[in-house]
Amino acid sequence: MFACCETVMGLLAAEREVFVVDEAVGSRRPRDKGAGPGAHGACGAVIVSREMVAFEWLEQAGTELFREVSKGFIR
Repeated sequence: MFACCETVMGLLAAEREVFVVDEAVGSRRPRDKGAGPGAHGACGAVIVSREMVAFEWLEQAGTELFREVSKGFIR
């Protein structure tokens, strides 16, 4: 969690828009994993899910590509 926090905080300090994928956050201790996204969000990062990222990148549901991505990465 520490390195990720430093990266998020550095990007926010550089006035960048930061998105953190909640499911991509990890830590050795469950307590720390749960605290990471909350701390990032409190500092100004936007916490998103992998499903939100897929919808944003693919722009349209109902396509074959969306079905493949959904089957392999979202469900």
